[in-house]
Amino acid sequence: MLVDSLPSLIFNGFEYIQNDTTYSKIRDNRATPYLVSNFLKVVVGYFMVADSRLVVNFIERKRRKAN
Repeated sequence: MLVDSLPSLIFNGFEYIQNDTTYSKIRDNRATPYLVSNFLKVVVGYFMVADSRLVVNFIERKRRKAN
């Protein structure tokens, strides 16, 4: 998830900067939704990599409760 979203985040960041004018609003820029969604994917992907033990423990607790 992290590796997949990072190039898209960088590309959408450049596109946002190119389309941004001093008079346009954030919501009027067409790159804003993609920029936000890719940023969130990068954050979640980093969290999964950095705190993988926490994620594994959560999945294991859910699996044990289901059985």
